[in-house]
Amino acid sequence: MDTLLIPRPLKKGDSVALIAPSSPPAPGILRRAVMSIKALGLEPRLFPSCVENYGYLAGNDTLRARDIENAFADQNLSGVICLRGGYGTPRLLNLLNYDIIRNNPKRFFGYSDITALHTVFNQECGFVTFHAPMPSIDYSTLDDFTLSSLYFAMFGDTCDMKIRNPQYSSTADNFELNSICGGIACGTLAGGNLSLLVSTLGSPYAFNGDGKIIFIEEINEPPYKIDRMLTSLMLAGVFSHAQGILLGSFKDCRGICLPDNPSCTAAPDTNASSLLNTFKEVLSPLGIPVLAGLACGHSYPQLTLPLGCKIIMNTDRKTIEII
Repeated sequence: MDTLLIPRPLKKGDSVALIAPSSPPAPGILRRAVMSIKALGLEPRLFPSCVENYGYLAGNDTLRARDIENAFADQNLSGVICLRGGYGTPRLLNLLNYDIIRNNPKRFFGYSDITALHTVFNQECGFVTFHAPMPSIDYSTLDDFTLSSLYFAMFGDTCDMKIRNPQYSSTADNFELNSICGGIACGTLAGGNLSLLVSTLGSPYAFNGDGKIIFIEEINEPPYKIDRMLTSLMLAGVFSHAQGILLGSFKDCRGICLPDNPSCTAAPDTNASSLLNTFKEVLSPLGIPVLAGLACGHSYPQLTLPLGCKIIMNTDRKTIEII
């Protein structure tokens, strides 16, 4: 795969677009989001989707698609920050003018439902994007590790970014990486939320795993649904020519019983239905390196990841380096 372009870093005082390509913010969120972006030394420009409410969407599809195009086309804006996730980006994929976006690459930040946009910007537009916390969380509330990683992704040299778990946090049990399949993988880091990777299968915008080290995270899905989605990717050939798999946080994905099986009383993580065993059963037969436990996804502390950069992942030493 060709090396993707890395958009220039932001500078203090830069104006950035704030867009809502998915769901609308809850009341009171927008003001705090704007203030927290300003606290980083940036000047956010709100686009119409930030203040629209179209049911579970932040405006109709046309408005949200035009916001994305206009945010990239505006030469006075240096970056694009997504306000929040939720749902809605897959509905925009066949509405976007990719020439506009391709010809105006900018640092782009978001995660969760934003996965669909990361995929097309990497694959269709050829530039690196950043799987990153969004300001709906209020950047001023972020822990030091999360904020430092985000800050470096915004203002630093991407090639110098560190992909390492925090050593300790009082808000979580541990951040130990777990080698599921040993080996060394070299490839392009890509991926995001598991549900979103599955949602575009069979479409012209489907995630292409060839030559990739595929990052995957999820929230609030029991292991049998994780199994179903990973198996769907496997059957679709997404893993066939992948170089490796990097698993992030799977927040609240520990329930193990099927909803129609009230007799199931096994404790979490004690039998073959546990999340870790699901990873082993579905992913081990692929015969590629698999590393689990990266602090990235819907949990905090949270790394910011440069999607589209080439990395080396050593699952035996449990190291990840940008090359």
